[in-house]
Amino acid sequence: RLADAAIPLGGRPIESAFFLAAEPQPGQAEETNADGQIGPCLLGARRLDPFDCCFTTRFTAAACAYRARGQHVIPITATGNATLVIDDWSLPARHFTATVPRVPVGFSNALTDFRVGISGGAIGEELYLGFTC
Repeated sequence: RLADAAIPLGGRPIESAFFLAAEPQPGQAEETNADGQIGPCLLGARRLDPFDCCFTTRFTAAACAYRARGQHVIPITATGNATLVIDDWSLPARHFTATVPRVPVGFSNALTDFRVGISGGAIGEELYLGFTC
């Protein structure tokens, strides 16, 4: 099989769901916030939200736009890579790259009804900020 250009692997396709932890790329806030407001979005409080307002609200804005069109998914293009690992042997990610167009990313009311805040503290104060479509 060493001479084969490709080796088909057995198995069957499966459906799966996943969550991506995200944070801005270095320099993204400076590029997307022409007004220079690159610090924490909500009251400047890093413990409420450490990201700039563009990054904080982008998925909510996209979900609202697609909901207004009567859709319940956001089509994205996913690009990534993987490292194949078998026991002690691995093949680096640069050999396995893929771009998949129009991957449907579903969203719920939790995304279109944006709410962030804190509760507790010495006197039990609560502070929530949010918006909805």
